[in-house]
Amino acid sequence: MLIGFQLARFAYVKNLDETGFPVAGRTMRVHVLCDALQTIFRLDVKRSAMFEGPAGIPVHDRWGYCFLIPDVVHALRDSRIMRALLAVETEDGEPWARRTRR
Repeated sequence: MLIGFQLARFAYVKNLDETGFPVAGRTMRVHVLCDALQTIFRLDVKRSAMFEGPAGIPVHDRWGYCFLIPDVVHALRDSRIMRALLAVETEDGEPWARRTRR
């Protein structure tokens, strides 16, 4: 498992994600680290307990703790960007957001 983690950790582009679910009345977090060949899961109670020290380009949902990862180039998922643009378009009435979303 540690060898697989090292491979995914040092893959040039990798996906980082997390989701919460209840366990015995407490919210647990499943953290996911994927590259093109493998997916690794980690269970923790902390939202910010992401895998330490991923190199390269982590692709993520714009969670604040992901931006705390030093010395990487961040990439955001399209779905997150599209939702943000839709919110700017509908809530703020910004026409440029609709053009950008298209």
